[in-house]
Amino acid sequence: MPFLKDKSAWRTLVFMDAGNVFTTKCLPGASNATCVEGVDFGDLRYSAGIGLSWLTPVGPLSISLAKPLNSKTGDDEEVFQFVLGQSF
Repeated sequence: MPFLKDKSAWRTLVFMDAGNVFTTKCLPGASNATCVEGVDFGDLRYSAGIGLSWLTPVGPLSISLAKPLNSKTGDDEEVFQFVLGQSF
């Protein structure tokens, strides 16, 4: 980050993410409308965003903003996210 004197504790990031959750079996109590018979990779959702990470004495603190690129009605979207500690 060009405007900081001590740059070792700060990181900026740009990301693109893709994913979804699929099942090939009907769960107990699920209706036929919610049962997925197979995996369709056309149902993947995409997002892109920016973030900032600060290496604090108690662990990294990360803040990110994302924009869904192909959301559909009924999707649960998170635009803002923060994490304190290690992520995987």
